[in-house]
Amino acid sequence: MFDPLSPSLASVLRTAQRGWTEPFSRLLGRQGRGEGSWAAHRYRGAGGARDYRLYRPSSLPRRPALLVMLHGCAQNAEDFARGTRVNPLADRAGVLVLYPEQSRLENPQGCWNWFRGEGASGEAALLASLIRDVAAKEGADPRRIFLAGLSAGGAMAARLAASYPELAAGLFVHSGVPSGAAVGVRAAIAAMRSGPKDALPGTPRTPTLIFHGDQDTTVSPRNAEALARQAAGGPRLVLSREARGEANGRRYVRRTTHLAHGTPLCESWTVEGLGHAWSGGDPSGSYTDPAGPDASEVMMRFFLRLPARGAKVPASSEV
Repeated sequence: MFDPLSPSLASVLRTAQRGWTEPFSRLLGRQGRGEGSWAAHRYRGAGGARDYRLYRPSSLPRRPALLVMLHGCAQNAEDFARGTRVNPLADRAGVLVLYPEQSRLENPQGCWNWFRGEGASGEAALLASLIRDVAAKEGADPRRIFLAGLSAGGAMAARLAASYPELAAGLFVHSGVPSGAAVGVRAAIAAMRSGPKDALPGTPRTPTLIFHGDQDTTVSPRNAEALARQAAGGPRLVLSREARGEANGRRYVRRTTHLAHGTPLCESWTVEGLGHAWSGGDPSGSYTDPAGPDASEVMMRFFLRLPARGAKVPASSEV
């Protein structure tokens, strides 16, 4: 049986990556590993067990934020950290980074099973427990837990944010599928290829960042549009803006939706010419494209400017 977000759909990307032979390095992207500690762990809970990696910068505040990075299919923590170069950014920001790893016994392709069951059940429940356990052990600020993921990992991050609104202070979905888009393998494949068939259920208003390539043939860009609508739903007191730009050889469109006092609801980037890959990533990792805006840097800036979950934001007359 075919698994959603299977690497077999991205064979063209693999071929293209073989052609990226020029070295690609930036100030924060020397190794992708970072200068802190990089340790392997295993979590065991009532819902099952999963391996995970934890990146701990050498210098941290007393109550650091925790960033959860959910890899895509056919990836693992090492590969995902290398391709996204998030750990060096975490060094600079003083943020813990958690990389859960999918078991091949649960999905032969290494995909997170975002399409199995609904809401706070199954693998989503296991991941929520894992995240809470790590946050408690590491002394992370429970009001500053951020969820991010690529492809199947992005879809699972969206499901977690919708099912556990008390857990997530912010959400980043790169080339993923919105929460509630599908239940079951066939529905998941259809949603990936064409976007959600029906109107999606409303979700708690977690500030959401979205990246998607307009040439993604694995997960339709219509999913990004649906996710943006879902994230901006609710009360009508919202403002929207659109900006166009170019970064590292690729043009993009950035659409932002926020409350009148400035709190962001959704920031969605459409990157021209990008396929099913992490924008601005390191080609030593899989499913990355070195061209275009650096999704990791944009993500870190987006998360760090958010208020802690539950914090009151003073009203402002400025737009």
